[in-house]
Amino acid sequence: FPSHDIASNPTGTAYGDTDPAKPGTQYTPSATSTILASDIVANLNAGTSVTITTGLAGSPGGDAGNITVNAAIITNNTDAESPTLTLEANNSIILSHRIEAQTGGLNINLNAYGLAAGSRGIEVNRTTIAGGNGDVTLTGNGRNTGVFITSNSVTGSTISGKNISIQGTATNTVGAQYEGGIFVMADVARVRINATGNLNIEGNIT
Repeated sequence: FPSHDIASNPTGTAYGDTDPAKPGTQYTPSATSTILASDIVANLNAGTSVTITTGLAGSPGGDAGNITVNAAIITNNTDAESPTLTLEANNSIILSHRIEAQTGGLNINLNAYGLAAGSRGIEVNRTTIAGGNGDVTLTGNGRNTGVFITSNSVTGSTISGKNISIQGTATNTVGAQYEGGIFVMADVARVRINATGNLNIEGNIT
């Protein structure tokens, strides 16, 4: 499986079209690569939904299949219908920078299957996921943790949107590395989850 790094690096790789009916919206998971955050933002601001996937069973590439968000994805969309950003990883989705609808709405779907040994499905590392008027869905599976959310003494984590669904499943239910379906590591800076509509949380929380 390939792994993808979403970054502000100017040598990032643009989209490869796999669906001619939706040009510029899919990335072909053929090799490990860097994807420009600005490419993603430009499409979302134009009202075009974007999907980035590492591919699942049978996909080419020799990596575990991770998606790492190393640059902020901040959208400004005034359309009545919110576009959707979908990240789908065979292993983990690791966020160290924010995904945020600064104006309008952004539907955010994160799906991680966490198939590698010792894996965490979705990691929200002291950052923000904010859908504005859009819905936020986190579905994480991992050997040790499905959804892992952290804060420290300075920086917290925030998940906000209209309707929020967080589902976490850990396949290792025993042992020192087991952290639970949803693991929240909160320090002085808090972990906040704020839904203006419905909030659904499924999974053992530790």
